[in-house]
Amino acid sequence: MHMRMKCLALAAITIIPQVVGTARSADLEHCRAWQESQAVAARLAAMGTPPTHIRIMQARYLDLVRAEAGLEKTSLLGLGFDNGQWTPIFDDIGLYLIVPWLAHRLGLSIGFAYDLFLTSLIAISFVSGMTGFLALTPGRWPRLVAVAAVLLVSLLAFRIGDVYIVLGMIPVALVPWILLAIRSGAWLTLTTVGVISGAVAGATDFVRRGSGTILLIFFTIALALNKNLRPKARLLGVAGAAISLAIIWAASMHLVAERNTFLRAHTSNASQLRFRHPFWHPLYVGFGYAKNDLAPAYLDEVGVARVCSETLSADYLSQDYERVLRNATEQLVRDHPGVVVRNLFNKILVVVLFILICGNIGWIAVFRRPAVWPIDLAFYAAITLNSLYGVLIIPYVHYLFGLISYSALFGATSVMLRSENADARSYS
Repeated sequence: MHMRMKCLALAAITIIPQVVGTARSADLEHCRAWQESQAVAARLAAMGTPPTHIRIMQARYLDLVRAEAGLEKTSLLGLGFDNGQWTPIFDDIGLYLIVPWLAHRLGLSIGFAYDLFLTSLIAISFVSGMTGFLALTPGRWPRLVAVAAVLLVSLLAFRIGDVYIVLGMIPVALVPWILLAIRSGAWLTLTTVGVISGAVAGATDFVRRGSGTILLIFFTIALALNKNLRPKARLLGVAGAAISLAIIWAASMHLVAERNTFLRAHTSNASQLRFRHPFWHPLYVGFGYAKNDLAPAYLDEVGVARVCSETLSADYLSQDYERVLRNATEQLVRDHPGVVVRNLFNKILVVVLFILICGNIGWIAVFRRPAVWPIDLAFYAAITLNSLYGVLIIPYVHYLFGLISYSALFGATSVMLRSENADARSYS
């Protein structure tokens, strides 16, 4: 870990002169954003490898420790407390609500509580997905492909780790049951699956943003385009999902609002607090995926150095910081379209390879069966939405775990539809 930090630091020092342009490298020493980002890097390097069995980012583990300390001082969840100061935790806040609560209630270490939560999530999703597919199709070959898909995605989840597990395991848990409910056509079954899907989507969106939303989009398309379902059944299914989503969302937002109110009342720099994940920082440094002189590497230091070339007073990841990178991104797109095109081409190529490999024989089956548009379009939409982070930011496997999962599930479903052409009409 220390060697990795040294390599990243060396890479950052090497690219600084290329990034800062008119600003001198020496000015970085006086740049607030650079000072703050390097202080964070030094803190993480000193902390070492997190004591967990399932992988987690160092920064996220540090926030878990802070959230646990905050919970010990107050009954509110999602508060960070470090070095005598309250701090907001704005990145995928659901993890910082659940894991510290588990540790506090069960008397566990924060690392063990983290492993317990994610291991339970993987195990429950695996059992749910496996049971759903076995109930969905009686054919030996489709069952074999489905079991392989669910098993491989679940094993990969242990390898990927962190909150990215949610991106892939939630569809594993619920997509087979959504397909089964659509096949049955019963309004009660569709309503029940809709309620469960909405509640799970609302909760998981707070663990990893977008994970639950994409599931609901899949559910809605599959229902709305199915002409064999009665309007009443479709309406009840979608309404059940929407109502349960709204309830979970309102409860989660109430917790977040209490947290934010407390922070504003107990911090001296309330106006400087950030409650949203940065957007322009990852977007700008993502241009470093394809080799170029403007954003020469996918490193946080690239974004920081670019901000420091414009202003020395912006705080790291603050609104002023984001504003500088927004302008820099717009300028890059306007004045250097070749950099944008090279990045998009390289990223899309990687994403397409993931889709083809993970969908495997399912793509062959697509051309050997009639199109089942409600199901096919639902999968295409989910795969496309899950690809956006990889296309716009960086196509790393953990960011694309949702795409991997939906592609594998599509492959299994496509093989099932190919082998059961008569039953496939019930999905249309």
